[in-house]
Amino acid sequence: MNIDLKILQMICSRLCHDLVGLSSGINAGLELLADDQDIGGESFNLSKTSAEQIAHRLAFFRVAFGLAEGRNGALTNFEAKNLCSHFINKQKTAIKWFDLLGDKYDQSVSQINLKVLLNLVFIAERCLPRGGEILAYYSKTAGGSGIAIEAIGESAFLSEKNLAALSKDCCAEDLDPTNVPIYLSRCIIEDKGGTLNVELKNGNDKIQFISFFPE
Repeated sequence: MNIDLKILQMICSRLCHDLVGLSSGINAGLELLADDQDIGGESFNLSKTSAEQIAHRLAFFRVAFGLAEGRNGALTNFEAKNLCSHFINKQKTAIKWFDLLGDKYDQSVSQINLKVLLNLVFIAERCLPRGGEILAYYSKTAGGSGIAIEAIGESAFLSEKNLAALSKDCCAEDLDPTNVPIYLSRCIIEDKGGTLNVELKNGNDKIQFISFFPE
């Protein structure tokens, strides 16, 4: 069964928009409680941290899987990096930026490229069950633009189901909640005329996702 990709994105964007508002309200309520009385216990701190994480993750999902854009329209490299940095579990995984993503100034970059970047960062983090490091590259050449995301860490792992989702022969019956993100990423990339390749390097210690969009 074929489902229009844009419809899926709109549904996701709508759901995440509503949930972001709810989670932000929880966080605001907890801040008011902290002002009224000195709670300061572990349970309060855990609740506050959890509410912040929910808001960060849903803000990430709105852009990665929905139709949401940046604050002023087109997403910028700064906003994309900020979304990823808040999304990643910093206690387990570090993320580093290179090429155009490493620029200190805020600039508009291809919207589809940054959406693909977020999707691949999402997948890369799940390839590192014991944590590690994610390296993110974005560059432009005369022939087009390229994104490379590397997941580096002990026992880095990409399941057979995820590899199967990269195949053009993959169908709905082959998908489940664990591999549908990489299938969606491939569909988004191919819909815009791009390619997605995965390379396993250094045994089980590095997985590299490479996407290229010709001009």
